Amino acid sequence: MENDWTLDPAIQSELSDKWYDQPDVVAGIKLNTITVKPKEYERLNEAKRQYPYLQDKDFDYVENLTDDKKAGYLEFWEPGDEGPPDGSVKRPKGIGIDRMGIEVRNPDTRPIDILGDYVSHEAIYSDPKLKDIYDRYTSTLTDKQLKVKYEYEKKNYGEDRPFEQWAERSGKPGMFRGYTFDQFSEDEIKEAYTEEQLKILNEARDYLGVKKLNYEGKDVEIDNQVRNKLYPGEDKYFKENPNVGGMMTEDNKVIINPYSNLTDNEKQAVIKNEKIRLNFKKNNIVPDIDITEEQRALFKGTPYENNEDAMKQTIVARIMTGDPSANATKEQTIVANKTLTQTLLKEKGYTSTAIAGIMANIDVETGGTFSFQEKQRGGKGYGVFQFDFLNPYYQKYLEKSEKKDSLESQIDFMHETVYGNEQDIIGKGNAKKLREGLENAKTPEEAAEIFMNIFEKPGVPHLDRRIKAASKYVSD
Repeated sequence: MENDWTLDPAIQSELSDKWYDQPDVVAGIKLNTITVKPKEYERLNEAKRQYPYLQDKDFDYVENLTDDKKAGYLEFWEPGDEGPPDGSVKRPKGIGIDRMGIEVRNPDTRPIDILGDYVSHEAIYSDPKLKDIYDRYTSTLTDKQLKVKYEYEKKNYGEDRPFEQWAERSGKPGMFRGYTFDQFSEDEIKEAYTEEQLKILNEARDYLGVKKLNYEGKDVEIDNQVRNKLYPGEDKYFKENPNVGGMMTEDNKVIINPYSNLTDNEKQAVIKNEKIRLNFKKNNIVPDIDITEEQRALFKGTPYENNEDAMKQTIVARIMTGDPSANATKEQTIVANKTLTQTLLKEKGYTSTAIAGIMANIDVETGGTFSFQEKQRGGKGYGVFQFDFLNPYYQKYLEKSEKKDSLESQIDFMHETVYGNEQDIIGKGNAKKLREGLENAKTPEEAAEIFMNIFEKPGVPHLDRRIKAASKYVSD
């Protein structure tokens, strides 16, 4: 017959940390079953309160707080892990040998750090939604990004594992945690992630209920390019001009008119348009286009009426976002297509050298139009990369990802075959060669030839044209 025992609270507290080492013995008496109430920790309770995702998760938890900074903030223990063979670190009491558990060591550990530790060591494998997000994120990471972090940890923390082992066990999970769980500073975030990567990681934040916090613990906007609070002058202008959907501000932010009748989708289109203009402004980009008289008439009575550069930026931004009000000419569309291609490749983390090489290939493949609907004369080629044998795979990719055919989708597909989950299409060996070739290319011409040989594989190479185009785009 099994016995159920309830111990005095004082004894419970004393034994809770010893429970897993001596599960069947209390005060020298052998028992079949003992019910010991686990020690409660306010930090863990607060983590579960702030992040309900943790409430039904089954893991052990202990705190062994120390002022020794070398101990780190917290440690995730896998079942069966007793620590390193040299005995320098031992599995803590309170985490069962057959269970997973979190050990908090630093008194400054926050509730969000507990969430981050569980998610990055367990949920990215056991939760299908988070696994998908993590796989998509890590597929965009380049060795160059990881090696910056690796060298820093070698120098400051004595990291001595081979790069490949460190990257899989610590590097990628650490980069995943850095933004998702507010463990990196704003400056580190700007240096460490591309815009595409932040979009993917924001999916994880939304799913887990993580709000963006500053270091005083106050909520701030996740999208730091969009400002929700209006200044009095801006509010007055929007009230008087409800037909204006939004605009870029002097402090380099995007604001939306709360008095307009725009739908949510239309507001997102305005934000996208203004972000492009903001990028133009920050990088001193003025598209080289001629403005038609019809287009000039549209700007009469607006702040841009006498600002030639602003009109050019606005027209191209509208073309890039598919806004028909741009009334684009053929030449303007080509400029917009080139600008969008360059922007998309930059967002994915490609170097300026690699971007020039890829754009040189697109220039030759499309005859300079950069149109995602470009069709090969007398052949099966389609799109900016002139998909031929790749086209059936691209169509399946669109169906699987529920995307529509577009310039962005075609670049996404190319990127997935090189860095992501579609590498089998061109062969993982080829994908690796192309990654390394683009990342290590010394010149745009070298990048152009590598991309042509491995990805494009044209029947008639026209290498001379690609080389010439590469030198043109490196200066763009």
